[in-house]
Amino acid sequence: LLQGSMRHDGIITPLGIEEVLYGMPTSHQSMFFRRCSLSNSPFSLGYGSAGDYELLVRWYSEGRNICVVDDVIVSVFAAGGISDIYRSQSVKNAWKAIKSHNLATLFLNFFYIKLFFRAKLFEFWYYFTR
Repeated sequence: LLQGSMRHDGIITPLGIEEVLYGMPTSHQSMFFRRCSLSNSPFSLGYGSAGDYELLVRWYSEGRNICVVDDVIVSVFAAGGISDIYRSQSVKNAWKAIKSHNLATLFLNFFYIKLFFRAKLFEFWYYFTR
């Protein structure tokens, strides 16, 4: 179950699950899972901070039913967590999840290369401005 969340600068509405190939459709603080679903298909620790993302990609590739609710705010958070600070590693882990579930296409290859270099530029900027 993916639900909306509020960041310090506004409301984040969850994207449709089909957008999972291009990144996390909502903040991880706004996701709910049935315990029995996680017992049968737990998070993989091999994807670092993208473990929840890998789970969504896996379930998407398996055709599981994932519900999106966009009219309820269930979390309030500020940007700047590990996934933001070490963005390039998060992008690498997300790309690893896409490839491991055989969902990679030529377009997605270029998309993730672009994301990776943008993340590296952000990290470079962040390092020198703090």
